[in-house]
Formats: sequence, C-alpha cells, structure tokens
Amino acid sequence: MLAMTLACASRGTAPTQPQSPIEPGPVIATIDGEAIHLSAVDQWLKDDWMSGIAEDPTQLYQLRRAGIEGVIDDMLVGRAAAQDGLSPDAYLDKKTAALGPVSDTEVDGFYERNKNRLRPSESIEKLRKTIRAFLEGDRSVRVISELREAAKIDILMTQPAKPPAERQSVPAGG
Repeated sequence: MLAMTLACASRGTAPTQPQSPIEPGPVIATIDGEAIHLSAVDQWLKDDWMSGIAEDPTQLYQLRRAGIEGVIDDMLVGRAAAQDGLSPDAYLDKKTAALGPVSDTEVDGFYERNKNRLRPSESIEKLRKTIRAFLEGDRSVRVISELREAAKIDILMTQPAKPPAERQSVPAGG
C-alpha cells in the first residue's frame, strides 16, 4: 500500500486541464476533526481509474476505501512535514534515517515471525540480506503508522449493501 501511496503522492493532484468546480461530496473520513470529502478521494484516485468499475458498487467501495487510506497518509505526512518546515519527501527521509539501520535483532525477529511461510531450505543466512533490504524499505511505513496512531481518524464511508442473491431455476432432476 505504501508503494501505491508514494507513487500516487508523487503524481500530485493538480488537474492537467481546466475543470469546473467539483462538489466536495459527503464527508467520508476525518483526521482530528478535519473533513475528507468523497471528491478528494476520487481526485486522488483519478476519476478515469474508476470509470471502468463505477458500475460495481463493491469494487468502487474497495477502490475508494484504499483511496481514503492514501489520502489520509498524504495528509498526515504533509501536516507533519509542514510543522518541520520540510517537504513530505524530506520529512520521510529525515524520520526514516532517525530510526537508524536495521539491526540483526529486527532481521531475526522478522524471520522467526515469517518462517512458517518459507521453504525449509530458506535459512536465515540465505535470506538475511533480502530481509534487511525489505525492512529498510518498510521504515517509511513505520513513520506513517506512528503518525496514524497519533491522529484521530474516523472512516465514515460504509460498505454498500450486498445485492440480493439472484434466484435461478433448477430443473427437477438437477
């Protein structure tokens, strides 16, 4: 998700062509009382991504739900960066560097928590470098998680009701 968040954050939300004012739509989440409107999430996701699935309320909900998470992450990092007088990228770089290098204890712990998903031939010695690289890349997720823990986040958008099951005729012998 972080990769999606960072990729989407880097693309910005500025429209490429003049657009008419967008109605903000309903409030679907809040961070410390600050509203996040449906239109902000749709803009973050880019409406053209959603055009193909707008017919399916469940898929649209799932896409928007992921979008809410991305908008929240962007807003939290943006706020924290502004307080420190930094750009969001510089803020994340500073905070991840402050966590220091990944320790052998962290690598060992990760391996122990996940070894039941690995082949028996994949020893920690073979995977240590890969695990360390993964954990180093995961540092920004940790920074964002800390920002999330410090904020009061309310997701107000609800999952759509499931459509009634379609009745099908079954032949008497079937």
